[in-house]
Amino acid sequence: MNLGLHTIQEQFGGVHNPPPQTNKVIINVGGARFETYKSTLRNIPDTRLAWITESKADNPDYDPISGEYFFDRHPHMFLMILNYYRTGKLHTPTDVCGPAFEEELLFWGIDEKQIESCCWGSYSQHRDAQHTLEELKIDSNNTEETDYDDTQFGSTAEKFGIMESEDVSRSSWDRIKPKIWAVIDGHSGSLAAKVMLYYSESIQIYQIINNSVVSYVISDDNGVINVYTSSFYMPALYNFILAF
Repeated sequence: MNLGLHTIQEQFGGVHNPPPQTNKVIINVGGARFETYKSTLRNIPDTRLAWITESKADNPDYDPISGEYFFDRHPHMFLMILNYYRTGKLHTPTDVCGPAFEEELLFWGIDEKQIESCCWGSYSQHRDAQHTLEELKIDSNNTEETDYDDTQFGSTAEKFGIMESEDVSRSSWDRIKPKIWAVIDGHSGSLAAKVMLYYSESIQIYQIINNSVVSYVISDDNGVINVYTSSFYMPALYNFILAF
């Protein structure tokens, strides 16, 4: 009865012989032992783990006493490396920064382009942050060398995606009004703001001069009318001019 069942299982492929023990390999990574098959490591050729399946004699990482391959690397990150050989999909640890895992990929000889799209964002975000810092540093140096310009700030804001979206429901006057107030207040640093500032100061100087001259009409004993002028507020004008 058992013989007949065994024959049926062989006919339909139900019997799978386990891989021979010579196909097994033990990899010691940072003190943590991992067991797998040499056939698994051959799934990703031209990598460090694929090379250890070729020959033990010429491999300096092999310990003949323990029968293990030892690598002084991080065992937690090696889990993702070994899983790549098993499944063919390379994922990155969520609790490891991109540069650290990048060094592991370089050590094991794995191309980072094999990283799955779901993990690529978290893996490469350190490069985007570094590029952003370099751009900000360049813009900061340019700002120190040149005058402040609204167009320069606008291009920088658009470059890093921090530009506020324009509200189409707002009228043209509501969108232009803040710029007009910036020009009048002299905060924009543009030529129009400087002209408005000088014009406003000229009006103030004229008012001070106009208010500083006081006329007196005095008649003497003979009925002759004399007109005298005095500038009691000239010190105030002098102090105002010194303020510039």
